[in-house]
Amino acid sequence: MSYDLDEVKKDSLINNTAILFFDHSKKQEATLRLIAPRIDSNAVKTVLGSLRKQALSLANQTNFPVFEFHSEGEKEFGLELYEAYQSIFSLGYNAVVAIGNDCPTLEVDDILLAAKCVSKDHLVLGPALDGGTYLIGIHKDTFSQSQFLNLDWQQPSLLHSFDDFVKENNKSCLLLSPKGDMDTPEEFRNAFHSHIAFLDFARSIVASFQFQLLELKKCILLTFPHFQFSLRGPPVMM
Repeated sequence: MSYDLDEVKKDSLINNTAILFFDHSKKQEATLRLIAPRIDSNAVKTVLGSLRKQALSLANQTNFPVFEFHSEGEKEFGLELYEAYQSIFSLGYNAVVAIGNDCPTLEVDDILLAAKCVSKDHLVLGPALDGGTYLIGIHKDTFSQSQFLNLDWQQPSLLHSFDDFVKENNKSCLLLSPKGDMDTPEEFRNAFHSHIAFLDFARSIVASFQFQLLELKKCILLTFPHFQFSLRGPPVMM
């Protein structure tokens, strides 16, 4: 299902909604090095850079204000995320939809639906298959420091702990479609190898194209020996 951007924008302007892109590449890189110390460091940076670029591109496609927060990994995850939310609420926004760079299957429509539905009466969660979340949309009237920090961050019980959060605040919760994310070494390993496979495939396409171009050049020279190739324009008959 797709959503009309103008309609979503109209609803979200009422809520004064912003998108939070929470980037924790540093911790991801440390995890990857822990589970696969022999992997080339450039390959690790390439994969994480690809994931980051993909998530940020999705956020920008919504045309909502996007705020980037880069985790240094020096504080507890829940506290860093709380401070990121709070910094945006302090700018006057009423609702914030947070995404990370750890859900390769996230789509623009997921963010648009969350932006459309988040309100002071509705919390929006993107449930991850491992019991966590890949998206959290929350209104400032539902935002409580003590309750937020007491959630089971980076634990398989995180989604379940939101049940108590919703009940305590007497709110409703919209759950998006479940998706896989990357919070465990096994999830990182699968996603990493998936991206490496894609990069290898892309390289093979480029190599194949270069080979075919070379063969085409040979064929032309055999047929028209006096052809000259120039990078500045098409071949010229002499």
